[in-house]
Amino acid sequence: MNDATIERRDLPALPIPDEAPIDQFETYAVIRCGDVRAEIVRFAYWHPNDGVDTVAVSFDARLHVPDEGAGIADIHVDDPQPLFDVAQVAQRAAFLLDEARRHHATALPMTAAAGSEGSER
Repeated sequence: MNDATIERRDLPALPIPDEAPIDQFETYAVIRCGDVRAEIVRFAYWHPNDGVDTVAVSFDARLHVPDEGAGIADIHVDDPQPLFDVAQVAQRAAFLLDEARRHHATALPMTAAAGSEGSER
């Protein structure tokens, strides 16, 4: 089993609105466990045409699971609850996958069908 590592980063100060639009994102943290990676990202947005004098700030989590040929997960959320749900499902799925592989992965011997080509050897 892999252990997760967390790399936290210092976020720069939010830009102050002036005449230039603001549209930037900064990575707050990166979490890695095996090939699975998640990033917590801060978005800052402001445009002079919007008529507001404050920078809109939001945080998103981006979960990346590499493709193994049959599927891929790429999850972007701004609410932590779906990640808690994914974590619970993933943890239980990992236990059940391990259980199934340990207890139910017995291979049946291959038997040649009577009368099929090569069965007379």
